[in-house]
Amino acid sequence: MIADGGEVEGRGKVRKGTVLYRVLWEGYPPEIATWENRRGLPVTMVDAYEAALEAEADLEAEEAREIAEEEEAGSAEPTSE
Repeated sequence: MIADGGEVEGRGKVRKGTVLYRVLWEGYPPEIATWENRRGLPVTMVDAYEAALEAEADLEAEEAREIAEEEEAGSAEPTSE
C-alpha cells in the first residue's frame, strides 16, 4: 500500500507516499499482521514479493488473452442454419 499521509493501523501517522507492506509473521495469526515500511524489510524479501506479484499479473494477462482469442475464434466460425 502507498500511504495517503494519514493514520495507518498499528503504525500511527505515516508520511504521504510511504510504501508499506502488510507482513504476516510466521507462526502468528493474521490478526497480528503489521504494516512495515519497505526500508525496514530485507531487500530480498521485497524483491521476491514484487516478482511474485508481477508473475501473477503476467499469468492473469495471458489467461485473459487466451479467453479473448477463444471467444474471437468462436464468433468467427460459420453457423449452420
